[in-house]
Amino acid sequence: WTMRLHFYWARPRGLLDEAHAGSQQGLVLVDTPGYGHAVAGAKELRHWRDLIEAYVSSSPSLRLALLLVDCSRGLCAADGRVLRLLRKRRVPTFAVLTKCDLLPPAELARSHAIVSAQVDEALRNG
Repeated sequence: WTMRLHFYWARPRGLLDEAHAGSQQGLVLVDTPGYGHAVAGAKELRHWRDLIEAYVSSSPSLRLALLLVDCSRGLCAADGRVLRLLRKRRVPTFAVLTKCDLLPPAELARSHAIVSAQVDEALRNG
């Protein structure tokens, strides 16, 4: 389980040689705790929520967000809060279904439709 923010710097293979040493080209991936359906105490979940909200609210370099959604569970209330916060900050966001290999194609298609509707609903009610 991810318990805190983890930062990973990635850059294209062509920029790894000495000629590009010190180059700031690339991107930083930030892995956040899974707050939605995580098995954790209320205090820990609150801490993760506060951590994520502080990062989203204060990061000047945040350019894109990928919201990972378990296809068998859909969005939770915390996902809706994060989506609204990202929209408020005008951060482009994509919901990405995970664990898709666990569902047969027809159920996966239903899950996709449900999650799409949940995202729309979460943003409408913000």
